[in-house]
Amino acid sequence: MPEFEEVGPPDDYQPDGMLARQIELVKGKPFDIKRAIREEWKAREQRGRWVAGNRHEEMCEACAALEDDGKCASGLELLGAR
Repeated sequence: MPEFEEVGPPDDYQPDGMLARQIELVKGKPFDIKRAIREEWKAREQRGRWVAGNRHEEMCEACAALEDDGKCASGLELLGAR
């Protein structure tokens, strides 16, 4: 993830609550938690950019004329649920 290689999460970032608990369960160190939080943030940010940049406009165009049920079906397909 080169876009986020040199940056870390903002001070107010709230990681998934399970992340720290899982690391604590295996007696991970504070550095392990900090690194996991940083990596989780980077992955979320990158995924957000990919979704916004690659699929959002395409999905908006494809769904513009659809009724709500059709839009929901397209969203489920995007998520791999169908």
